[in-house]
Amino acid sequence: MRDINKVFEDKMGEEVVNKIKDSSFNTLTPVLVDVFREKSKEITPVQLLKEYESRYDFYGPASIDQDKMLKFRQIWANNLPEDFDMIELSPVTPFGACVALTELSQDVRMTTIKKSEVISDSTIALSLEASRRRKILMKKKETMFNSVNLATSQRLLRLQAFDKKKGYLQHFGIFGTITAGRGQGKNTFILDTILRHVDQWLNFIVQLQNYGYLFQDVKVTFNYIPLMEYILKSYGVDRNIINKNSLLDNFDYFSKFNIPLPKEVANAQCINDIFGAEENYKGISAKLSKLDEVVINGLRKKYPQISFCYEMDRKLGLGYFSGYCFHIFAKNKAGLEVPLVDGGVVDWTKLMLSDKMELAVTSSFGSELGQNSFII
Repeated sequence: MRDINKVFEDKMGEEVVNKIKDSSFNTLTPVLVDVFREKSKEITPVQLLKEYESRYDFYGPASIDQDKMLKFRQIWANNLPEDFDMIELSPVTPFGACVALTELSQDVRMTTIKKSEVISDSTIALSLEASRRRKILMKKKETMFNSVNLATSQRLLRLQAFDKKKGYLQHFGIFGTITAGRGQGKNTFILDTILRHVDQWLNFIVQLQNYGYLFQDVKVTFNYIPLMEYILKSYGVDRNIINKNSLLDNFDYFSKFNIPLPKEVANAQCINDIFGAEENYKGISAKLSKLDEVVINGLRKKYPQISFCYEMDRKLGLGYFSGYCFHIFAKNKAGLEVPLVDGGVVDWTKLMLSDKMELAVTSSFGSELGQNSFII
């Protein structure tokens, strides 16, 4: 209730807000609709243009012309595996979608007055549709283990400010994908899907070289959320501090908290050599070794020109991913390292379907950032 008395200019402000908070959506929505209908009548054409110009990064057009976006999107679509369905998402999702499934804040979402919010994360929107489709497949024995593969090109809106010098905007283009399925026995659904997602993005990046794009020193980094949690706990670091500063490029928590670990290591054995003797680490060790065996070793052979490692000081993903996660970076023509792809295991379909056997992997590519930063 920040500055609530300044808004209402009396001591009744907090009481008003509490009454609003306690109201149901069915009660609150008609009131808000009425309020905004009346407030909209106060806006003049001159004020409208002034507002548009004053927040141009928010309301203005994208940094790339639409024809270039369409061409870039077509290159991606042509490189998608055939079993991925490309769907066009609504610009809104149900209210609280991000907060219900992750530990992200509602503060950076554009909430509407009609129990919805503007899409700020396309993979969460994809997970809703994937869950709906998996729910149907689960009803029949013959389709119980059929996977759902979805992809979309979406414009996202975030309310936090970004560094414009690095090509970031509050609204930006993303290519998003999700694979949702069901585990059974000791199958390797998650690892196979991680491998497939990383492979499809690397193939796309390699193909872009034929269309006038230059990606230098491409690097794929991996981590495992329980390992991140283990490191934070071992060195007494509050995970809330990491989440709060996760988007700040200059936030180096290894240095800030004097964590005496390498920021990158070549393989799981390097991590096992550090923590292997510790009792609580044993379960993590097996997971990392399996990641090396099923995913990383094969990718190294297929893409010898690309480097693969573990990102020990990863900041993003706590309260979002639930298991393995990965990043893909590349240096642009100016020599700056740019994060292109972020992905990993999520438990969203499991939560929405109330079934612990439901599994999903999501990943997304910064389409607008990729075009701006890597075109020759």
